[in-house]
Amino acid sequence: MNYAREQLPVRNIQDTFEHYNFSRGEQASLVELRDLAKLNRDRFAHDFHEFIFTFAHARAFIENESQVSIHHSKMGEWFVALFNGVYDDGYGNYLDEISDAHVRIGLPNHYVNVGMSYVRRYVRNLLMQEGLFDLMDAAEKIIDINLDILTSSYNKHDETNVLTTIQLIRDGMREQRVLPWLQPIFHTESLEVSHYECLMRIDHPVAGILSPMGFLDIAKRYRTYLSLSRSLIDAAFNRFRATAHRFAINLDYEDILDRSQREYILEQLRLFAPFSGQIILELVESEHMRDRAMLESFAEAARGHGATIAIDDFGSGFSNFDHIIGIRPECIKIDGSLIRDVHTNPVHAAAVESIALMARRLGIYTVAEFVHSQEVFETVRKLGIHYAQGYYLGAPQPQVL
Repeated sequence: MNYAREQLPVRNIQDTFEHYNFSRGEQASLVELRDLAKLNRDRFAHDFHEFIFTFAHARAFIENESQVSIHHSKMGEWFVALFNGVYDDGYGNYLDEISDAHVRIGLPNHYVNVGMSYVRRYVRNLLMQEGLFDLMDAAEKIIDINLDILTSSYNKHDETNVLTTIQLIRDGMREQRVLPWLQPIFHTESLEVSHYECLMRIDHPVAGILSPMGFLDIAKRYRTYLSLSRSLIDAAFNRFRATAHRFAINLDYEDILDRSQREYILEQLRLFAPFSGQIILELVESEHMRDRAMLESFAEAARGHGATIAIDDFGSGFSNFDHIIGIRPECIKIDGSLIRDVHTNPVHAAAVESIALMARRLGIYTVAEFVHSQEVFETVRKLGIHYAQGYYLGAPQPQVL
């Protein structure tokens, strides 16, 4: 059933019951659910905050960590409001604010569904733990109502944002405003800078420096990603030409699947040949990359031009040890979802230590992403990780250190 907010406002809880056809049993359940939500408000806010960093690529959110923290500090209040039962214009406006916050943080469109799916699982588990099985139906209905309203709100914002963002991307490419911002990667023992990762930015004449979280998803949906990627490759190569610095560039599965793009990258490597030993290509693992032979062939061709090959996001769920055999990378970057709590999560610590041990035996060096504190840094160093990257050590910036 679709519960989109077409006939609102409702003025009070009785209007809500009538508007959404709540039975008497569902009305009674709502009171119990609200009391339960109040008791679990703080725990939900904490768990939902942690969920974001587990679900998402950790590096994608660290640049907006303050916004994420501010936004999700309010999620406990929303969790209680979810079961207050007054879904009027004021509540709808609150959901609009959540939607706007999602856009500012840079969450992808499907986050709305994923986020509400998390809420649904959380409530189900809570009710099962408390033995309150008779509240399940009412809880499901309330979550469905909110999912429809929030999705409608998000889509409305998204539609008005797409055309503006596409024009911004095209202007950025035409005016050569697509720039590499450089995040240093440090040796964990010597603390010297090993190399820099080139992270995409657009230098907007009005809005300033824009993170890809605000435009990359739209670029992929509307088929401008490959041109945008070429712009970054060109800018990075020009930035480091005739320097002694090593630098890394991320390549998405779309860069590898597209024949013209593959050939373009290899040609740029050939032209960069006098300095090609400086280049590290980070191949981002994805469930979309099903042609293993193509990926392995590209890696071998790039290596033939002097590039170093790294597997990015290792441990994210898409990568596995079999890929190492075929790609034969010189480097493995361990995904931030394993690193961010490695100092407190024994399971993640064991996984990171296993990856480090395997890599050492194969002669592969390792990089820990999302090193955000001294505790995390000390832990990855003790676990045998060669290099570390993250805001604790250095934020992305326009110049080398």
